Amino acid sequence: MSRTPFGTVKDSGASAGDFLIGVKEQELNRGLRIKVHKNQEKGHGGRVKGSFDLVEAGTGTYAEYLLEFVGDSFIEAKELIEKIQEKGGKALKCLHLLNCNKLLKHCAKSSRLPTKPQWVSFWRRARV
Repeated sequence: MSRTPFGTVKDSGASAGDFLIGVKEQELNRGLRIKVHKNQEKGHGGRVKGSFDLVEAGTGTYAEYLLEFVGDSFIEAKELIEKIQEKGGKALKCLHLLNCNKLLKHCAKSSRLPTKPQWVSFWRRARV
């Protein structure tokens, strides 16, 4: 079992309207970005609750399957995961893509990605 990275939505929670981004260390959803429509409870590491928009596919394991859904809204995480699994092959293993313990709160009400220095600073603090 992999260790939950520091600072994920599981640790911080998230508010409706926040952008969540896939954790850098997680190959599964690296760079994936969604905008949640419902508050995400602190302490919950499972799938994102409620509806959300897929903003970016990222570069992770399932990015090639996510591309066609960028810009779409989903009622719940299960809906997107099932659409990916319908593609077959390695997509059948897609289960934990939208788990809060694999997502970071990006910045509320903004679609601008953090600059490299912000990421470097964050990851240095996380390693300590």
